[in-house]
Amino acid sequence: MRLVAIVTSKLLFLYVLWVAIVFKYDILSLMIWLVQLLPYEGSSMQRRVLININYMIEVFTKSFETFVGSIDMNYHEIYYLHQAVSRGLSVPSLFRVEKANHSDDYLIIHEGTGTTLRLTGKARSYLPKWIEENLMERMDAESYYGWKCAKEKD
Repeated sequence: MRLVAIVTSKLLFLYVLWVAIVFKYDILSLMIWLVQLLPYEGSSMQRRVLININYMIEVFTKSFETFVGSIDMNYHEIYYLHQAVSRGLSVPSLFRVEKANHSDDYLIIHEGTGTTLRLTGKARSYLPKWIEENLMERMDAESYYGWKCAKEKD
């Protein structure tokens, strides 16, 4: 079974790469589109295969939407992304925060996929608010996390 998943990942990776080159698509955008076509089950084999392919491609972006769209996040990860960005501190096994070489920019690296978001100072200041508005249903981080935890217990 594991061998099938590895072979499938590599074949799908080659297909995505071919489509990206022939049709001049951005590879990350193509990956996001493919993931959105699949049934939404965080543990489904197809989604895991695409996440593995995404991991094979070292991806850097400055787009919040592209970064968030490339990660299959639950409410815990959304909350910890907010914390990593707003505090500038890494969250072990989820998000690594680094200073970009020879720049004032910051890098937010998703440990699971290797997808990297490059943030200028202004973008880093704005991102927590963007997360609250777009991912946290317009709630502040603590309220959103508490509400989701309470909802999960019910």
